[in-house]
Amino acid sequence: MGSLKVRLITIVSVSMAAAMLLMIFYWIVTASLEDIETIFIALGLVLLLGGIVLIARRGRPRLAGGLLTGLLFLIILAASVSYGVGTPSTAGFLLPIVLAAAALGPAACWLTTGLSLAAIWTAALAAAQGWYEPWISFQPSDLTFTAPFYSLLFVLTAIILTTARLQAE
Repeated sequence: MGSLKVRLITIVSVSMAAAMLLMIFYWIVTASLEDIETIFIALGLVLLLGGIVLIARRGRPRLAGGLLTGLLFLIILAASVSYGVGTPSTAGFLLPIVLAAAALGPAACWLTTGLSLAAIWTAALAAAQGWYEPWISFQPSDLTFTAPFYSLLFVLTAIILTTARLQAE
């Protein structure tokens, strides 16, 4: 099981690094890269992902899985809160939920699900109260449809993953 988790962490880390670099390449080709700092941030994240892979390969896959899940959660949190709950970036919270289930187990899956729920509801309520202004303007449907919809989606995903894992054990 340990080598399977190491492979999972390696594949997810390499995929994340490749996705970031491809996105930056796309922005350069389409002349839509707004800040050069984006490249340096991405390179820093690639190095961080490489460090997480090293941690996993040196016998600490649970620690590496926790770090990778946390990093992925923070990246999705930054995008979702910046752009607003009503944007597709909010669906990205499914990724750390799934990763937590696969790499860390049911308890971590439920913790990640709870944090994701807290993040989207806090962002939606804060935008509704005018405490912050997301880049995409707040819509009342963020509270009446989007946040409840994602809540159901996240919880159902966690139920499926943790039930499937318990059945497999």
